[in-house]
Amino acid sequence: MKSNKQQENAFLKVYDKHADDIYRHCFFRLFHEELAKEYMQEAFLRCWQVISEKEVKNIRALVYKIANNLIIDYSRKQKEESLEKRMESGWEPSEFGKKEMENSVDAQYLLEISKQIPEEFRSVLLMRYVDGLKPKEIAEILGEDTNLISVRIHRGKSALKKLVAMICILLILV
Repeated sequence: MKSNKQQENAFLKVYDKHADDIYRHCFFRLFHEELAKEYMQEAFLRCWQVISEKEVKNIRALVYKIANNLIIDYSRKQKEESLEKRMESGWEPSEFGKKEMENSVDAQYLLEISKQIPEEFRSVLLMRYVDGLKPKEIAEILGEDTNLISVRIHRGKSALKKLVAMICILLILV
């Protein structure tokens, strides 16, 4: 078992290395800057509580798992937030530069399209391509088999490609 100082140093290294990644993970699921920061901090706080009680082999996976669970709990409690409600709470599209706005719109469009595929595929695609996690890491976070995660990624990509192709065909026909 590591000493408290060793645990603290390991935790601080993980925080410094992965805080931005965890924030991005939260933001791309919540689309709310302050809430993403809050959930990122809460995930690290809960992680610290866990590692202070027992030894953890992969702290990074633990933080992702905690953040993912926090987001799932939040999404179960909330209804989808409208653009008007976001703007009432202070969000302004003009806060972004033109390129950032275009990227944000493209990302939101893809995420909206991705809502048409089952959650089991969407979540692993986001972890793989937004968070940059490897299938083995995703499997550890979700408590699933690595092969199952690889299959979900493949099937999710196929389903997303079919949706995008259908949308393109519809746009051409209109």
